[in-house]
Amino acid sequence: MKLLSKNNTSHFIITLIVAVITLNIFVIITLPSCSCQEGTAQLNVDSINNLPASIRLIDTLHIKFWGYVGYSGCDNFDNFQTNITGNHIDISVWERYYICTRCALQTVDLNGQDCPIIGLAIGRDTIVIHSKNGSTITKIINVY
Repeated sequence: MKLLSKNNTSHFIITLIVAVITLNIFVIITLPSCSCQEGTAQLNVDSINNLPASIRLIDTLHIKFWGYVGYSGCDNFDNFQTNITGNHIDISVWERYYICTRCALQTVDLNGQDCPIIGLAIGRDTIVIHSKNGSTITKIINVY
């Protein structure tokens, strides 16, 4: 005994196709857009490490940065801005963020992001790390 005749099978297939197309149109219309707004912002730095007491002039100084970047998978580290004037080094850390409707919720941290510094001056160099909230971390390193 046949459950579906040829005519009923055709009608079922057409109904199924129409239902799938309607569902796809509904999903496309109701989902938020993928457009994002992009920007950069200075970060707060919690701490730094890997800073030696002294370094040779010809060596590259590597500073490891720790801190919170953002709460979204669309936030990430962008760059270090450094300004070296004589024996004074100013450093700030910047993030690139995207304000999107489809970003994974996850904590993003600096996790020891490395900042290589070259061009130090002989003597006692002062390193000042500037944070978004106005606080600073100041360290002294001897360059010989």
